[in-house]
Amino acid sequence: MDLYQILFLVLAVALIGGVVTLLVSLSRATKERVDQARAELKRNGFVRDLAQLRPLGTLTRIWGKLPKATPLYLQISDFDPLSVAVGNSGLFDIKVGDPEFDVSFVVRSNNKDKAIQVLTTSIRKNLLEFKGLRFRTGSVISLLGVDYFPEVKEKELRNFWMIEQRSELDPVQTKRLHSLAEAIISELNQVCKDWVGEQKLKTTFFEGR
Repeated sequence: MDLYQILFLVLAVALIGGVVTLLVSLSRATKERVDQARAELKRNGFVRDLAQLRPLGTLTRIWGKLPKATPLYLQISDFDPLSVAVGNSGLFDIKVGDPEFDVSFVVRSNNKDKAIQVLTTSIRKNLLEFKGLRFRTGSVISLLGVDYFPEVKEKELRNFWMIEQRSELDPVQTKRLHSLAEAIISELNQVCKDWVGEQKLKTTFFEGR
């Protein structure tokens, strides 16, 4: 083995060692984040966390578990101006008949009639008080990822909710956003309580996209 081969071997070993160390560090950080979130969910009934969303900046997420899996996929969003523009062109958007709301928010669902029922006059009014917001129902896989709740067997059941806003919220603002999410969830549960038809409780590929 000549000098170049020895140097190459040393560098390869060092590189592999660095990658392994990095992966272990990331795994530990992920576990700590997930453990903290689970503890917060148990303590408060919901989780608030922050993320960096390039190029939009800080994103505040509030999420929690639904009382039971819901058949209703619902996304209400003015989170992405491009999606709103596409929705206003008539693609992938549900109109509720409220001009101010319809031009401001994109609504997507697997059941148009029930989505409209959820969006009461009061909820629409409250939604219009926020900017850069998105509410979704979904599964742990679609909303959070495989690192959360690994013990859950049915990881695709739509039994989670999440509301997001494109800013860092103080405690008062967080409470307002959480109250809005609770109002939507309450209406959603009421609308779906007698829905016993072809219930689809699992998320599908398109959801959240």
